[in-house]
Amino acid sequence: MSELKMIKHKRVRSRKIRACEICGHKAIQAKEMYWRTTNVYDGKIYDWVSCAPCDLMTDDVWGYHWQKDGLDADNYVEWVDENPLDPRAISFRERMGWGTQ
Repeated sequence: MSELKMIKHKRVRSRKIRACEICGHKAIQAKEMYWRTTNVYDGKIYDWVSCAPCDLMTDDVWGYHWQKDGLDADNYVEWVDENPLDPRAISFRERMGWGTQ
């Protein structure tokens, strides 16, 4: 069974509008700072792009859904549903256009 290995995690400035891998929203505007994580899984290297607000949830989502093969956007949605009053969950719902619950 493969395990996810993080090679690097750094803040970079966007040269163009980018969609966040987590919320899917084009939340990352040109010249805005965002997080780029380079990972290896199943012998393949890939980059994971996340907007700053989504990155703020990552440690908690990881603790809630620890998996050797990493996280996906569905794990964030589940965490948001389980923590509806958390300000980060509220912000996530707003970025997704879901409103409040």
